[in-house]
Amino acid sequence: MIMKTCTTCGETKSEELFYNGYYRCKDCQKEYMASYYKRNTEKLKKASANWKKENPEKAKAHVTNWKKENPEKEKARQTKYRKENPEKRAKWRKENPERAKTLSSEWYKNNAEWVKLVSTKWRKENPERMKTLRTEWRKENPEKVKALQTEYIGELKTGYVKKQIKQRFGLANPPEELIEGIRQQIKFKRLLKIKKDEKSIDAS
Repeated sequence: MIMKTCTTCGETKSEELFYNGYYRCKDCQKEYMASYYKRNTEKLKKASANWKKENPEKAKAHVTNWKKENPEKEKARQTKYRKENPEKRAKWRKENPERAKTLSSEWYKNNAEWVKLVSTKWRKENPERMKTLRTEWRKENPEKVKALQTEYIGELKTGYVKKQIKQRFGLANPPEELIEGIRQQIKFKRLLKIKKDEKSIDAS
């Protein structure tokens, strides 16, 4: 094992505890950089801004790589920013609606499982609020409600079939076999009705 002596604290440590090319150990180097940044904050910010301006592609790549390598830190950074800057975020969304929509879609896509868990938990803990929000949304979006109902009933989705079974037989959690059987039964009845209507039209 190769050992080195730190020029700041004077301790002899394994070479692994030093950054390459440095004679300060990692702990001392971190303290030094923190102190240096504190003393030269404005100067460093200005230099960083100039570099980003002169090297936009490199700066963008650097940020992207950092986010990939530090997902938890990036998540914490975003959460902190959202809490501390609601006005800025609202203003930016208003000025960049398409970009905001794209970013939201990408975020939800990348965090689908987490969003689902949080949403489910919130709905369970806030049933009255959820009921109010649904009622308000239905009042504000009558055409969308109508379209969703048509799709929901027309495609015989599982939720609709379950509702029919509960109304007919009082079963809250029917087995899959019964759901599929009732689905086929409803399809058959609708097909008969269509054929009957066609015959009525032909006869007239």
